[in-house]
Amino acid sequence: MRGFSIHVVAVALSLSIAPGRAIGNAPPQVPLAANGGRPRSRGNPLNNQFKEYIDLVREDLHVPGLSIGVVDGDETYLEGYGNARLDPDVKVIPDTLFYIGSISKAITAASLLYVLESTTNTSHPVTLESRIHDLIPDDFILSDEYATLHATLKDALCHRLGYPRHDMSYGGPGFTVKDAVRLLRHLPMTKELRQEFQYFNYGYMIAHHVAATLSGKPFSDILQEAVFGPLGMSSTTVNLKHATQNLAIGYGFNNVTKQLHEQPWWDTNLIGPGGVITSARDFTKYIRAMINQGLPLSKDSQDALITPLIVESPLASVHQSHALYATGWAVTYYRGRRLITHNGGLPGFTAITGYLPDYKWGAVVATNGDIHGTFASEAAFYRLLDDFLDVSSHDRTDVISQYDGYMQGKYNKYVNAREIFFPDVPKPGLPHALPLEEYSGTYFHPGYRNITFVVTDPADYLPIAETTKKVLHGSNQHEWNVVFDLEHVSGEHFIAFANSEMGSPMLQEVTTAEFVVGPDGKVSRLGVVIEPALAENIWFDKIV
Repeated sequence: MRGFSIHVVAVALSLSIAPGRAIGNAPPQVPLAANGGRPRSRGNPLNNQFKEYIDLVREDLHVPGLSIGVVDGDETYLEGYGNARLDPDVKVIPDTLFYIGSISKAITAASLLYVLESTTNTSHPVTLESRIHDLIPDDFILSDEYATLHATLKDALCHRLGYPRHDMSYGGPGFTVKDAVRLLRHLPMTKELRQEFQYFNYGYMIAHHVAATLSGKPFSDILQEAVFGPLGMSSTTVNLKHATQNLAIGYGFNNVTKQLHEQPWWDTNLIGPGGVITSARDFTKYIRAMINQGLPLSKDSQDALITPLIVESPLASVHQSHALYATGWAVTYYRGRRLITHNGGLPGFTAITGYLPDYKWGAVVATNGDIHGTFASEAAFYRLLDDFLDVSSHDRTDVISQYDGYMQGKYNKYVNAREIFFPDVPKPGLPHALPLEEYSGTYFHPGYRNITFVVTDPADYLPIAETTKKVLHGSNQHEWNVVFDLEHVSGEHFIAFANSEMGSPMLQEVTTAEFVVGPDGKVSRLGVVIEPALAENIWFDKIV
């Protein structure tokens, strides 16, 4: 994660090839086949040796369960590992349902194209080059006039609208995609339109809203008609009520308490960016459709899904190229092979999928582990990919070796926030101008809406739980139910610990906040560095 921005979609790992701390032994080498260099099938990749590896990964990374599906030519292999639920004890099977987070974007993009194709022979055909403002003019108004009038559906789908994430702004009871799109006029941009890739969940809320508006149908019906129904994905849904019987429970391992914390299921109207709930069995059908161009779309539309549009990341590793972004898919080259991939995450759930279109191979890995599950899912995926490519044991992608460093860095920032953000503050710090109770109340920003603070004891999962008597505890009741705990540092300056109400490590961040006391001796404003790409406060006015 970067700064405070909440990465509910995907936590991008910079993969490296290093000896590191390996788990398990690599399988023996198998010669390449003669059919254009495609590795010869070695039977079921989800064998006992792979299970031993996954069991060690789960234990090391505190991940209760994984569900895995592999497509290899005409064969499909499925397996579940560990627990879908800890209490009562329920094991993962290939039909266990998981949230897949931002992997949903690929399905949203395909469903939007399905709707656009229905307009081809009308008097007003709509394409990915169509300007969004022409389609939903009252709703789509950005904070820049040129961007408002020129942004296209393609810009929204490949994250080049000029906005940073702003993930703390959307959602809440009764909040719709139309509401989300109408918030954009109040949110600051950090780049020009098409200047740079900036991951932006709002882009897929726009796609959701446009598809529903053009078709006159609920987006859930479009998904069923365009993807789930034709591919026989009978268990896949975006409706939590339809999934609860077989849905895994998400868990997050808290590095402060050293315990697994159960995370609540996500019930949302904001389907487009990450609302799909599916199983390994169902999702392998989608992978196979992508490999074989088996979606109910024209060849041009299916090609468009994986045609690169912008550089996602200029960084490359020893065996993996820099990433390009298409529409709901990232495109890289891994050991010289074109790899189409995406990952996703929500509090308590992470997943990754990818396929080699030229080798008819693909896989999906879903976990009910929080940020730790990101490492577990990528470790499993790249183990399977390296197995398929017969990579030698000394040259394999080692995701696990990065885990300790990443989590330790995140933990150090969390527990040493005062020294990191305020290294020159006198000890003890200067007192705040007013009694702490005077800072409680409700604060408003037109894009981020309300956040309400009360004085309370610090939560047990905070690193200041045993050293700080009182904090200002704030809740915004938006999509992720993120809470802030403000610890006083000096004067009107505070450390802001952010988390979910259930202590999700994925949402665990720390930033700074400051209050303004007006000439009348009352608190008037609160500034919080919520979006690191802005590198400045988002200012909330005190309204209550």
